[in-house]
Amino acid sequence: MLSSFTTLLYHNYDKAMIQIIDINSGQCLKTFTLDQSELAYQEAGQLDLMGLSVKIIHPGTAITLAQSLGKNSQEINVLKDELNDEIDSHDQGCCISSDPKTES
Repeated sequence: MLSSFTTLLYHNYDKAMIQIIDINSGQCLKTFTLDQSELAYQEAGQLDLMGLSVKIIHPGTAITLAQSLGKNSQEINVLKDELNDEIDSHDQGCCISSDPKTES
């Protein structure tokens, strides 16, 4: 028997979708479930070869969890902003490897 939490996750799992977006129009061209990520990237590659400028929106763990817990789009946007602020608040130097050729 599934716990209520597991049932909630399965019930709302379909809200977390990978989207292929046309960069010029902003229109969603195709959507895929999270377990179809490889197919989504293959499809985006094919669209790119056809000359379309596309981007893939692949929700991360935090966004997927928020959607699974029933958060609305406004709450998810706040979460995205907070995550971006947290990332921006860290010293960028800790994540960039230095090139030994340029060090003196």
